[in-house]
Amino acid sequence: MIDNFYLLIGVSKRQPAKCGVCSYGDRVNITFTSVFDDSRLEDRFFGRLERDGIPVELESNGEVKPEADKGNYPAIEYDEKKWKNLVYIFYGVLIAVSVLLGVVNIATYSGLWWCGIAIPGIAYAGLTVRYSILRHANLGKSVMIQTIGMQILLVWIDRVLGYQGWSVNYAVPATILFADVAVVFLILVNRLNWQSYFMYQIAITIFSFIPLILWAAGFVTRPLVALVTMSLTVVILLMTIRLGDRRIKNELIRRFHF
Repeated sequence: MIDNFYLLIGVSKRQPAKCGVCSYGDRVNITFTSVFDDSRLEDRFFGRLERDGIPVELESNGEVKPEADKGNYPAIEYDEKKWKNLVYIFYGVLIAVSVLLGVVNIATYSGLWWCGIAIPGIAYAGLTVRYSILRHANLGKSVMIQTIGMQILLVWIDRVLGYQGWSVNYAVPATILFADVAVVFLILVNRLNWQSYFMYQIAITIFSFIPLILWAAGFVTRPLVALVTMSLTVVILLMTIRLGDRRIKNELIRRFHF
Protein backbone atom coordinates (compact mmCIF):
# COMPACT_ATOMS: atom_id res chain seq x y z
CA MET A 1 0.00 0.00 0.00
CA ILE A 2 2.98 2.34 0.60
CA ASP A 3 5.40 3.23 -2.18
CA ASN A 4 7.67 5.75 -0.50
CA PHE A 5 8.22 8.37 2.19
CA TYR A 6 9.31 12.01 1.83
CA LEU A 7 10.39 14.38 4.58
CA LEU A 8 10.32 18.14 3.94
CA ILE A 9 11.42 20.55 6.69
CA GLY A 10 10.24 24.14 6.42
CA VAL A 11 12.90 26.83 6.18
CA SER A 12 13.10 29.92 8.37
CA LYS A 13 14.67 33.36 8.24
CA ARG A 14 17.77 32.22 10.14
CA GLN A 15 17.92 28.84 8.41
CA PRO A 16 17.18 29.40 4.71
CA ALA A 17 18.14 25.83 3.76
CA LYS A 18 17.32 22.58 5.53
CA CYS A 19 17.69 18.90 4.83
CA GLY A 20 15.44 15.99 5.71
CA VAL A 21 16.50 12.34 5.57
CA CYS A 22 14.29 9.27 5.87
CA SER A 23 14.38 5.72 4.56
CA TYR A 24 11.89 3.06 3.54
CA GLY A 25 12.85 -0.41 2.42
CA ASP A 26 16.05 -0.24 0.40
CA ARG A 27 15.61 3.47 -0.52
CA VAL A 28 16.94 6.55 1.30
CA ASN A 29 15.33 9.90 0.51
CA ILE A 30 17.39 13.04 1.10
CA THR A 31 15.28 16.16 0.59
CA PHE A 32 16.61 19.72 0.51
CA THR A 33 14.27 22.64 1.13
CA SER A 34 15.75 26.02 0.29
CA VAL A 35 14.92 29.63 -0.54
CA PHE A 36 17.84 29.93 -2.97
CA ASP A 37 17.17 30.13 -6.69
CA ASP A 38 19.98 27.74 -7.65
CA SER A 39 20.85 24.13 -6.85
CA ARG A 40 24.63 24.27 -6.44
CA LEU A 41 24.49 22.84 -2.92
CA GLU A 42 22.30 19.93 -4.00
CA ASP A 43 24.31 19.32 -7.17
CA ARG A 44 27.56 19.02 -5.23
CA PHE A 45 26.05 16.78 -2.59
CA PHE A 46 24.41 14.30 -4.96
CA GLY A 47 27.36 14.55 -7.35
CA ARG A 48 29.63 13.34 -4.58
CA LEU A 49 27.33 10.39 -3.93
CA GLU A 50 27.47 9.44 -7.61
CA ARG A 51 31.28 9.68 -7.63
CA ASP A 52 31.32 7.31 -4.64
CA GLY A 53 29.36 4.77 -6.66
CA ILE A 54 25.99 5.33 -4.98
CA PRO A 55 23.08 5.36 -7.48
CA VAL A 56 21.18 8.65 -7.31
CA GLU A 57 17.76 9.53 -8.72
CA LEU A 58 17.08 13.27 -8.74
CA GLU A 59 13.66 14.83 -8.34
CA SER A 60 12.61 18.47 -8.14
CA ASN A 61 9.50 20.57 -7.70
CA GLY A 62 10.29 22.20 -11.04
CA GLU A 63 11.39 25.59 -9.74
CA VAL A 64 15.11 24.99 -10.37
CA LYS A 65 15.27 21.76 -12.37
CA PRO A 66 12.10 21.52 -14.46
CA GLU A 67 13.37 18.37 -16.19
CA ALA A 68 13.39 16.52 -12.83
CA ASP A 69 9.85 17.48 -11.84
CA LYS A 70 7.70 14.38 -11.27
CA GLY A 71 4.84 16.11 -9.50
CA ASN A 72 5.57 14.81 -6.00
CA TYR A 73 7.01 17.98 -4.45
CA PRO A 74 5.03 21.21 -4.01
CA ALA A 75 6.03 24.37 -5.87
CA ILE A 76 5.77 27.25 -3.40
CA GLU A 77 4.92 30.69 -4.73
CA TYR A 78 5.41 33.82 -2.63
CA ASP A 79 4.70 37.35 -3.83
CA GLU A 80 6.55 39.53 -1.32
CA LYS A 81 5.35 42.82 -2.86
CA LYS A 82 1.72 41.74 -2.71
CA TRP A 83 2.11 40.65 0.91
CA LYS A 84 3.70 43.97 1.91
CA ASN A 85 0.86 45.86 0.22
CA LEU A 86 -1.67 43.89 2.24
CA VAL A 87 0.23 44.73 5.44
CA TYR A 88 0.26 48.44 4.55
CA ILE A 89 -3.47 48.32 3.83
CA PHE A 90 -4.07 46.69 7.21
CA TYR A 91 -2.10 49.38 9.05
CA GLY A 92 -3.84 52.06 7.00
CA VAL A 93 -7.23 50.72 8.05
CA LEU A 94 -6.15 50.74 11.71
CA ILE A 95 -5.01 54.37 11.43
CA ALA A 96 -8.19 55.41 9.62
CA VAL A 97 -10.39 53.74 12.24
CA SER A 98 -8.39 55.42 15.02
CA VAL A 99 -8.81 58.85 13.44
CA LEU A 100 -12.54 58.22 12.92
CA LEU A 101 -13.01 57.20 16.54
CA GLY A 102 -11.18 60.32 17.69
CA VAL A 103 -13.38 62.57 15.55
CA VAL A 104 -16.55 60.84 16.76
CA ASN A 105 -15.43 61.16 20.38
CA ILE A 106 -14.76 64.89 19.91
CA ALA A 107 -18.10 65.43 18.20
CA THR A 108 -20.07 63.52 20.85
CA TYR A 109 -17.98 64.31 23.91
CA SER A 110 -19.98 63.92 27.12
CA GLY A 111 -17.28 63.85 29.78
CA LEU A 112 -15.38 60.70 28.82
CA TRP A 113 -12.55 60.39 26.30
CA TRP A 114 -13.41 56.80 25.39
CA CYS A 115 -11.23 57.03 22.27
CA GLY A 116 -8.31 57.01 24.71
CA ILE A 117 -9.23 53.39 25.36
CA ALA A 118 -10.22 52.35 21.85
CA ILE A 119 -7.18 53.78 20.04
CA PRO A 120 -4.58 52.16 22.35
CA GLY A 121 -6.53 48.91 21.94
CA ILE A 122 -6.19 49.23 18.17
CA ALA A 123 -2.46 49.93 18.58
CA TYR A 124 -2.17 46.77 20.68
CA ALA A 125 -3.88 44.82 17.89
CA GLY A 126 -1.31 46.21 15.44
CA LEU A 127 1.49 45.22 17.83
CA THR A 128 0.09 41.70 18.01
CA VAL A 129 -0.03 41.33 14.24
CA ARG A 130 3.45 42.77 13.73
CA TYR A 131 5.40 40.79 16.32
CA SER A 132 3.32 37.63 16.70
CA ILE A 133 2.26 36.96 13.11
CA LEU A 134 4.24 38.92 10.53
CA ARG A 135 7.66 38.39 12.09
CA HIS A 136 7.13 34.72 13.02
CA ALA A 137 8.79 35.51 16.32
CA ASN A 138 9.76 32.94 18.93
CA LEU A 139 6.62 32.10 20.90
CA GLY A 140 8.32 32.93 24.18
CA LYS A 141 9.29 36.34 22.83
CA SER A 142 5.76 36.87 21.56
CA VAL A 143 4.38 36.10 25.02
CA MET A 144 6.78 38.64 26.55
CA ILE A 145 5.91 41.37 24.06
CA GLN A 146 2.19 40.71 24.37
CA THR A 147 2.40 40.77 28.16
CA ILE A 148 4.29 44.06 28.31
CA GLY A 149 1.94 45.62 25.75
CA MET A 150 -1.12 44.41 27.65
CA GLN A 151 0.20 45.80 30.94
CA ILE A 152 0.81 49.23 29.42
CA LEU A 153 -2.67 49.15 27.86
CA LEU A 154 -4.36 48.20 31.13
CA VAL A 155 -2.56 50.90 33.13
CA TRP A 156 -3.50 53.45 30.48
CA ILE A 157 -7.17 52.37 30.53
CA ASP A 158 -7.16 52.67 34.32
CA ARG A 159 -5.83 56.20 34.00
CA VAL A 160 -8.39 57.20 31.35
CA LEU A 161 -11.19 55.97 33.61
CA GLY A 162 -9.93 58.04 36.52
CA TYR A 163 -7.29 55.68 37.91
CA GLN A 164 -8.76 53.45 40.60
CA GLY A 165 -5.59 51.39 40.93
CA TRP A 166 -7.09 48.12 39.70
CA SER A 167 -4.48 47.91 36.95
CA VAL A 168 -1.43 47.75 39.22
CA ASN A 169 -3.23 45.97 42.06
CA TYR A 170 -4.77 43.14 40.04
CA ALA A 171 -4.34 43.31 36.26
CA VAL A 172 -0.55 43.64 35.99
CA PRO A 173 0.22 40.76 38.40
CA ALA A 174 -2.43 38.61 36.70
CA THR A 175 -0.85 39.13 33.25
CA ILE A 176 2.56 38.22 34.67
CA LEU A 177 1.17 34.99 36.11
CA PHE A 178 -0.58 34.18 32.83
CA ALA A 179 2.66 34.77 30.89
CA ASP A 180 4.58 32.48 33.23
CA VAL A 181 2.03 29.68 32.83
CA ALA A 182 2.08 30.16 29.04
CA VAL A 183 5.88 29.87 28.88
CA VAL A 184 5.85 26.76 31.08
CA PHE A 185 3.30 25.24 28.72
CA LEU A 186 5.59 26.00 25.77
CA ILE A 187 8.48 24.30 27.56
CA LEU A 188 6.40 21.20 28.21
CA VAL A 189 5.17 20.82 24.63
CA ASN A 190 8.51 21.64 22.99
CA ARG A 191 11.15 19.93 25.09
CA LEU A 192 13.54 19.65 22.15
CA ASN A 193 13.79 23.44 21.98
CA TRP A 194 13.19 24.34 25.62
CA GLN A 195 16.22 26.64 25.79
CA SER A 196 14.45 29.25 23.68
CA TYR A 197 11.66 29.46 26.30
CA PHE A 198 13.42 28.86 29.61
CA MET A 199 15.22 32.20 29.63
CA TYR A 200 11.89 33.95 29.10
CA GLN A 201 10.56 32.14 32.16
CA ILE A 202 13.46 33.54 34.17
CA ALA A 203 12.74 37.03 32.82
CA ILE A 204 9.04 36.75 33.73
CA THR A 205 9.99 35.62 37.24
CA ILE A 206 12.15 38.73 37.60
CA PHE A 207 9.29 40.89 36.31
CA SER A 208 7.01 39.42 39.00
CA PHE A 209 8.99 41.43 41.58
CA ILE A 210 8.08 44.75 39.90
CA PRO A 211 4.61 44.96 41.55
CA LEU A 212 6.32 44.52 44.91
CA ILE A 213 8.63 47.41 44.09
CA LEU A 214 5.57 49.46 43.16
CA TRP A 215 4.04 48.45 46.49
CA ALA A 216 7.10 49.70 48.33
CA ALA A 217 6.84 52.95 46.34
CA GLY A 218 3.19 53.35 47.32
CA PHE A 219 1.60 52.76 43.90
CA VAL A 220 0.15 49.35 44.82
CA THR A 221 -2.37 49.52 47.65
CA ARG A 222 -3.60 45.90 47.62
CA PRO A 223 -0.49 43.69 47.39
CA LEU A 224 -2.16 40.28 47.85
CA VAL A 225 -2.30 39.39 44.13
CA ALA A 226 1.25 40.68 43.63
CA LEU A 227 2.54 38.53 46.50
CA VAL A 228 0.71 35.45 45.22
CA THR A 229 2.03 36.03 41.68
CA MET A 230 5.60 36.47 42.84
CA SER A 231 5.43 33.37 45.03
CA LEU A 232 3.91 31.20 42.29
CA THR A 233 6.37 32.33 39.60
CA VAL A 234 9.33 31.61 41.88
CA VAL A 235 7.93 28.19 42.84
CA ILE A 236 7.21 27.32 39.19
CA LEU A 237 10.75 28.36 38.19
CA LEU A 238 12.29 26.25 40.96
CA MET A 239 10.12 23.28 39.99
CA THR A 240 11.17 23.66 36.35
CA ILE A 241 14.81 23.58 37.37
CA ARG A 242 14.27 20.71 39.82
CA LEU A 243 12.22 18.53 37.48
CA GLY A 244 14.14 19.41 34.35
CA ASP A 245 16.93 17.29 32.99
CA ARG A 246 20.65 18.05 33.19
CA ARG A 247 20.44 20.35 30.17
CA ILE A 248 18.58 22.96 32.22
CA LYS A 249 21.34 23.09 34.80
CA ASN A 250 23.98 23.22 32.05
CA GLU A 251 22.08 26.06 30.39
CA LEU A 252 22.03 28.03 33.64
CA ILE A 253 25.76 27.50 34.07
CA ARG A 254 26.43 28.54 30.48
CA ARG A 255 24.25 31.64 30.69
CA PHE A 256 25.26 32.91 34.11
CA HIS A 257 28.76 31.37 34.47
CA PHE A 258 28.32 29.77 37.87
